[in-house]
Amino acid sequence: MTTGCISRLTVLLAGMVLIEGTTLGGILRWESTTSEIRCGIRDAKASATFGFTVEGDSPVRIAKVTPACGCTTIELEKRIYMPGDKGQIAVEVDLGTSIESVSRSVLVETDSDVSPNTMLAVNISMPHIVDLDPVQLSWKGDDRDSREVRIRFSAPVEMGKISGARNQECRLVSAKNKREYVISIGPPEDVDISDVLIATNIVGTNGKQKMLRIRQLFVITHRQ
Repeated sequence: MTTGCISRLTVLLAGMVLIEGTTLGGILRWESTTSEIRCGIRDAKASATFGFTVEGDSPVRIAKVTPACGCTTIELEKRIYMPGDKGQIAVEVDLGTSIESVSRSVLVETDSDVSPNTMLAVNISMPHIVDLDPVQLSWKGDDRDSREVRIRFSAPVEMGKISGARNQECRLVSAKNKREYVISIGPPEDVDISDVLIATNIVGTNGKQKMLRIRQLFVITHRQ
């Protein structure tokens, strides 16, 4: 191999090493793409912030930010970020009347050739709110007596409608400090398994009522 060929090969290899070690084009390097939030049952909103840094040699333009749910709003400082710039996207989720754990996603689309799209996730967890004692009821033979169930809440609630899926007799027996209730439930008619819907209301921090529907009380009959 001639000296000229060796020189050209050396320059070519050096160029390959330079390209492999350099990020060509801009990219958003996210601090995290997932946010874990723990809310109280009275909270009206949940907020998260996703920070990023622009890496590479080119600016990055954020073309579109799309939440997957209408309950989610986005705040973006600007659209175009230069190399080395830091930025953030603020996400706010309106919890509405929900008191259950939920996940909300946001799609960020950019003009980056390296990594154009990123999915951000906000995971919202709610505390355990209710305990039922007992969680199962049974009747045998001709037994038609009602059963009592004690319901304990972790926060004050207003007891609403209590209804059985199979025409059971359901009524409120007693209430204590809006946290502890006793309800009476009669046997279901001609079925082996039924459930009872217990509706309660909780006032959120925004003054709006949140409705909690409990369907985890299974009523089981045993006929002989």
